[in-house]
Amino acid sequence: MGILKDSQPSAAPPDLEGDQNLISINSDMFPSCVTCRMPISQNGFSPTHNFGAFCSNKCLLASRSPISSSNDEFNWIKYLSNTEKTAAPIHCFKKFPITLNYQFLNMKVEYTYNVDLGEAWICKIIKVEGLLVCLRFLGSYDSLDDVWVNVCGGRVHGVGYCKRNYAAQIFLVPPPCLNSAGKDWNEFLMEELVGAHTLPADFDKPLFVPNISDRYQVNSMLELVDKKQLSHTRLARISQVRAERLCMEYLDSKLSPTGQDFWCHFNSPLIHPLGWSALVGHSNSIPAHVNTKSLKMVEYTYNVDLGEAWICKIIKVEGLLVCLRFLGSYDSLDDVWVNVCGGRVHGVGYCKRNYAAQIFLVPPPCLNSAGKDWNEFLMEELVGAHTLPADFDKPLFVPNISGYCELHGLKLRPPKTWSGPFSWTAYLKETGSSIVPAYCFDLTPVQHNFKLNMSLEAVDVIDPHLICVVTVVKLVGRLMLLHFDEWDDVYDQWVDVESADIYPIGFCEAAGFPLEPPKSHCNKVFPPANHKSLRTSTNRKRRRASSACKPND
Repeated sequence: MGILKDSQPSAAPPDLEGDQNLISINSDMFPSCVTCRMPISQNGFSPTHNFGAFCSNKCLLASRSPISSSNDEFNWIKYLSNTEKTAAPIHCFKKFPITLNYQFLNMKVEYTYNVDLGEAWICKIIKVEGLLVCLRFLGSYDSLDDVWVNVCGGRVHGVGYCKRNYAAQIFLVPPPCLNSAGKDWNEFLMEELVGAHTLPADFDKPLFVPNISDRYQVNSMLELVDKKQLSHTRLARISQVRAERLCMEYLDSKLSPTGQDFWCHFNSPLIHPLGWSALVGHSNSIPAHVNTKSLKMVEYTYNVDLGEAWICKIIKVEGLLVCLRFLGSYDSLDDVWVNVCGGRVHGVGYCKRNYAAQIFLVPPPCLNSAGKDWNEFLMEELVGAHTLPADFDKPLFVPNISGYCELHGLKLRPPKTWSGPFSWTAYLKETGSSIVPAYCFDLTPVQHNFKLNMSLEAVDVIDPHLICVVTVVKLVGRLMLLHFDEWDDVYDQWVDVESADIYPIGFCEAAGFPLEPPKSHCNKVFPPANHKSLRTSTNRKRRRASSACKPND
């Protein structure tokens, strides 16, 4: 149950610099600190927060502070109450990195209400709004004593946390709001906790992909879509990794780095490994010397019937066609030209990751295997080699069907050169085009629990470094229309219900991102001189609105 303490601790209260509220984890899971990126030693300090591991108390405390003060000013609970909206439940977010299949409502938890003195108490969750939960202290019957907290904020734990983490010096102490006169708290808690549900013991473990810091190192380079020309890619550098989002800056920019920051999810289709553009023939401004030493090694299934593959080296590129040379072969007669998007070329490690596919690495007949230790040979050849990403097989095209908008009553923007009401039939006849068949797209219905007027936090696709307060205003199949609260409807954006760019309320507070509030709250967050940072400033909004209303020349 925990450690019940009836009096104040005799020792000096622990200050925040010595706070070790959070359990230790195996440092092999997190080889580097989330905040400063320094390696974590085997016996070093490695407390876990919901979003990573840290090498010191200083870095842990720094992670608890949001990037800006906007979260401190904007109160989700007051906002929902004033606007009569509800928060989208956590289970709506299929791509949210934590599997919170817990029924938070009516759970009993331990809440550290006084961090400085290390005092906690058992509470009951009586309300839930996204990641925010309303706690009522056991023994209290006054709603004025209830407190709203972020369940991922590091102060809410399962019952038994204090007992399991005795070294953290956090004890169960009845809060001042409770009347302790003649009260046997041990007996009271035993009665209250019989048959109660609580959070699992491992709830404090990192909630995000543990190896993201290994896959995406700060200062490593990649190809990023040009936000001013979406059909073009540019060379970029990762400057920050936070939660599951990457902050990048263009290396070929003449503008200030601050104005060129680009945030996106690590699984975003907007980022690619070095050499991807040259490999598939995509428009890019990547320096030639970067492309020539990028994508080298791939796994090629040379015999589909028998499930036999081998590692090859890319030696020539012609659009989507690549010339492969089997590792261990030195005869150009054995080279083979294949389509890199044909389903037989994968990144190194594909066979191992997809064991169920029954494809194995087998030396092709053209290689002389007499007395050859292929395992040792491959280990030597693959050291430091670049390969295709694990998700290279994901679809390269955005689902769309002619007539989809008309079917669902959505507004379709026609080409600029088109005059009058748009007609697909007339357009296809005029341009000599043909329709992409419906079977080319995934039209599988998606079950979701989003409803109209639900509130959530979402990335602004125009300025992806911003996460804003939005409301669901329309649902069509697997798409939903998000409205940026208190902004004009012209800025509404469509997203997939399984998008990685939508989050439950409380995400920014827990992960340390600044939350862009509605316009009426802006003056409380930024002084007038800094308004240019808001959604690229109100001026950007005005420019877009004015350009949208400008008559055609």
